[in-house]
Amino acid sequence: MIIENLLTEEQIKEILGLEDWRNLTKDKVVDLVNCFTKASPETIKEILTQILEIKETSKEILAVSKEYYETIQQSNEKITDSIIESANHLLKSIKKTIDDDEELTFEQKNILLDKQIELIKMLYSLDTKNKIFLKHLSDNWGNITLISVGFICGVVLLATGNGKVLIDSIKNIGKEGIKKAL
Repeated sequence: MIIENLLTEEQIKEILGLEDWRNLTKDKVVDLVNCFTKASPETIKEILTQILEIKETSKEILAVSKEYYETIQQSNEKITDSIIESANHLLKSIKKTIDDDEELTFEQKNILLDKQIELIKMLYSLDTKNKIFLKHLSDNWGNITLISVGFICGVVLLATGNGKVLIDSIKNIGKEGIKKAL
């Protein structure tokens, strides 16, 4: 059966409420696949080609973001390790002073013990803040990963979910296009 008045790329974007394929959400993927039944193989090929290009750009952004987050995490670890090392050195020095200096009064020893307690509290606070920071870092990385995975899943759905019209269009893109999509 020949379908007259086939949808153009612009009409499909209008139906989906999209200005650009970058705005394609996983919720709209099913609607896009449904539109493919009313579009020519050439139009489907053009759309899939653009989506594949966006996917590649997304992969590059994801790689740069991962590198950025890893750099932040490594820097945080170095700073935290340095602070802990310095604090441990101070704790040992205070302990040695308390143990070795026989001329210290009871009050002076109590002051030094209070300083040790303050230092331990500071380390505990640093540890708590560091865990919160790492959780936020992890949450943000998780969000970026979820968005990227969702987009890639949408492309896979497009490449596998719409019968003969879509399969014919993918064949026109070629095996390399399918490999990139999957």
